[in-house]
Amino acid sequence: MKRYLVISLKVLGGLLAFVVVVVLATTFIIHTGSFQSWMKSRATDYLTETLGTHVELDSVGFSVFDGDLFLFGLEVEDLQKRKMFDMDALEVHADLLPMLQNRVSVSSIEVRGLRANLYKERPDSAANFQFVLDAFKKDKKSKDKAKEKKDKKNTFELKLDNLELSDIELRYNQNHMKLKELRLTGAEYTGEKLEEIPREKLKIVIKDFETSWMGKTKKGPVKNFLKVSEVRSKFPQVMVKGLHFKTDNSKPRRNTGRPKRGWFDAGHLDIVSDLDLTLKYLGKDSIAVWLDRGVARDAATGIDIRDLRAKARIVGKQVHLRDIMVQQINTTLNIDTAYIKLPNKKKNPADSLMYYSTSVITGRTQLRDISRPFAPVLSHFTLPLNLRTRLVGDANGMRFTDVFVFTDDKLLTINATGYITNLRDKYKLNVHFDVNKMAARGAIKTKIINQFVVKKFMMKQVDLLGTIGYIGSFDVLWKRVLFRGVLTSPHGNLDFNFMINSLTKYLTGAVRGKSVKLGKILDMPDIGDVGASANFQFDISKPRTAKMRRLKGGKLPIGHIDAVVDKASYKFIKVKDVKITIDSDGALATGHLFSPGKFVDLGCDFTFTNTDEMKKTKIKPKMSIHSGKSKEERDKIKAEKEAKKQAKQAEKDAKKAEKEKRKAEKAAAKAAKKAEKEAAKAAKIEEN
Repeated sequence: MKRYLVISLKVLGGLLAFVVVVVLATTFIIHTGSFQSWMKSRATDYLTETLGTHVELDSVGFSVFDGDLFLFGLEVEDLQKRKMFDMDALEVHADLLPMLQNRVSVSSIEVRGLRANLYKERPDSAANFQFVLDAFKKDKKSKDKAKEKKDKKNTFELKLDNLELSDIELRYNQNHMKLKELRLTGAEYTGEKLEEIPREKLKIVIKDFETSWMGKTKKGPVKNFLKVSEVRSKFPQVMVKGLHFKTDNSKPRRNTGRPKRGWFDAGHLDIVSDLDLTLKYLGKDSIAVWLDRGVARDAATGIDIRDLRAKARIVGKQVHLRDIMVQQINTTLNIDTAYIKLPNKKKNPADSLMYYSTSVITGRTQLRDISRPFAPVLSHFTLPLNLRTRLVGDANGMRFTDVFVFTDDKLLTINATGYITNLRDKYKLNVHFDVNKMAARGAIKTKIINQFVVKKFMMKQVDLLGTIGYIGSFDVLWKRVLFRGVLTSPHGNLDFNFMINSLTKYLTGAVRGKSVKLGKILDMPDIGDVGASANFQFDISKPRTAKMRRLKGGKLPIGHIDAVVDKASYKFIKVKDVKITIDSDGALATGHLFSPGKFVDLGCDFTFTNTDEMKKTKIKPKMSIHSGKSKEERDKIKAEKEAKKQAKQAEKDAKKAEKEKRKAEKAAAKAAKKAEKEAAKAAKIEEN
């Protein structure tokens, strides 16, 4: 028994020694240069045969002891013989033993100098890399086996200590992407779900990432550029530095040659921003992220966001926001909650519009903060305004409710509602607001007007109006602005309706007041209460008005007024049904007043040069006495007289024409007789 045991041990020892020798010999052979060259040749032949194209590989290395794999200088051509893919180096350092237990432990993966040129010439043609996907595509049988294997082993462990990518460059048609460096450390995965990835040790660093692509808009193609200087992430914190987004539609800016239009143009953005994020949760179909701080600036358009904060939870196509804060230089907006539903055309074509809503939006603003991008006319508007509103909308429009705007001293208060429709078509765009109540008290009126760099007319009258109230609405349409409503003051109310037409460059409209204390408004005590209506038109074209200013100077508006005074009084004279016309060339306003009476028609001509000094108005009275007939009767008699006069003149002209005709006939007969006599005389001379 001992003998057999000894023999067995010797045999076992011999086998073990043989195995060790074989392993050592195999390991030695694997690490020889000849074997490495053979591996390179076999790998090149395999890829060439599988892909059916030219493949080059400088060298391949493999270490059994360390589990290291090295690959250098890989080049692959597409089927059109163009260089499609090349990589300087791939180095993988892994632990082989855990693979036997369905675990992958990789200490590092490093990829250097990877470049890919991918093309798809037409939507209906195959991409130049499609043949690679087809070559390695598994058949259905292998997929079924893989699924069975996956069902049996439904857990998979991965540990990646370090991943480094450097000098990566990808091109796909006109789209381009470059990456200087990406480092990922501490990646672990156990299970099948994304949310099961432990992130406590995970760190990501990205440096100098940039990409460009062509976008399509209704106005044509737009080049888009995105560059990020640095991204650092150590769960749950994410920091983004130097995010630079730029667009270029290769066309002039929208405000070129239009100084009144703002600089904002989606085809010419140049935004630089920094972001600090906290990634609270990351799942397959949901994410929770806090924007702790964000800044964004576009020096060209004038967008300057000093601080942006929000908390977002994204579930599928739904975005829930809260604690939103936007701060510009002198503007701060706060929104407690907001909801956005993104379009989902794939599942439901009818559900193709974005929808959003907010809770109460509160804020404080100086409107000059939006002047450069949107409204240059507000560049000096430094009056602080407080606001409150709610907002709902979609891609076609939005609606504002519970709008309340007021100054700190409450001298200006506005309550309104409004909506914007047809956002996608500027020709049909309509901004509409209903002003339920507005009040401007004391000196606030002058303060508001002084926020604008424009010529100021009738400022004294504005001050004398006292507290101004307004109830009405306005519409901003393409090249037109419409205002309507009732303007109230202690001196009377005015119904008005007027339009600013940016195509014709005229301000036109109509006003009506039943009992207005015009004398107090104009600082002319001799004028009593006035009930009147008027139509007006003023020239607001800068080229036309500037030409008139150069010719005549002056400080008056340029335009025309037609008015009918239902009742009025001047000193001791009371009149009614008075017609007034006023024409102003900018330097001098000339007016005519006519009031018909039973026996006496009264009227006057008047002129003035300054609306702030109406007391200096020059008035030239006119009076005519008549028989007492009504104006209609007098006009009828006058018309009859004029008709008789014209008939008499016509008869006289007819007689004169008849006389001239007879005279012409007589002259013609005389000339004919003379010609006949001359002809007879000439014939007689020829006979002799």
